[in-house]
Amino acid sequence: MGATLTGEAFAYAAREYAAGRPLLHNERLLLLFMAHTALDADQPPRYFGSRERSAVALGRMVPDEPSMDQPDRDRLLKERHNAFSLIKTATRGLVARGAIERVRTGRAGQRAEFVLRFHGLHSATSGMPLDRTSDMLPGGTASNLHREMPYMPPRKKTGTTEEKGGEVIGPPLLRAA
Repeated sequence: MGATLTGEAFAYAAREYAAGRPLLHNERLLLLFMAHTALDADQPPRYFGSRERSAVALGRMVPDEPSMDQPDRDRLLKERHNAFSLIKTATRGLVARGAIERVRTGRAGQRAEFVLRFHGLHSATSGMPLDRTSDMLPGGTASNLHREMPYMPPRKKTGTTEEKGGEVIGPPLLRAA
């Protein structure tokens, strides 16, 4: 499986975010899943999972194709359509970015196949080497990030505790001793 590719996918997403082009939530989930299931050793790395398998990456369990006489057939068909629409949208976004390339279109009995293009020393969109990602962070490294971003308390009190007449009400672990 693609442990190295998964790390590179995280780095790619971070570079895109730093460059002001953040991946959408489903695009990021799908790209990470594709990277995780592709083989590190493949050159170029390829993903050829089914639509149902890709839906799992987006947190969707796609029901089986319902039979014609199934009582909730319309609901099941709608669930399948919605899940497949999410996959299609995320895939289009990744293709448009150049993160993946469709090399075979899926058809009845055949799965679509994609080449992962963010793989290697350079991102498909930024051209920045993977080991230079930390240069984009304030202070040059992730360890200096906390120095550049001061603590900002919440604007209004929210959460599970409330003050009422000087007494803090909330879960026992949050009460002052």
